[in-house]
Amino acid sequence: MSDLMIASAPSEYKEALEICPLPNKSGLMFFYGGASVETELSWRNVMNIWNLKSADRGKGHASALMDYVTKYADEMGFTLTLNAYASGGEDGLNQKQLMDFYKRKGFVFAAYKFGAAHGVRKPKIINQ
Repeated sequence: MSDLMIASAPSEYKEALEICPLPNKSGLMFFYGGASVETELSWRNVMNIWNLKSADRGKGHASALMDYVTKYADEMGFTLTLNAYASGGEDGLNQKQLMDFYKRKGFVFAAYKFGAAHGVRKPKIINQ
């Protein structure tokens, strides 16, 4: 399955994109450059996003990775959900920066759950 997904990826992602199934979960882990993100397919075409990380902040890896994940979700008809919680640190984003990042990717924030902002992104219709 992952070879097929990589083959259908836009050319700018093919060189560095890796997709792996997660053991014991119905999800995938996506890697691009120094960034990674876990996803889990939930009920009714909902894909939850967990643990977006970037080892090389400022190089655009997390942004490019999220562009691919959102494109994949659009093609599959998945609604994306996440709980945005800034872990901080010297090199990390603060809460506002993190929410602004996800808003640029099409997420809407409506509530807080467990101290994190709950974001939802509905799939965009792709003209074929």
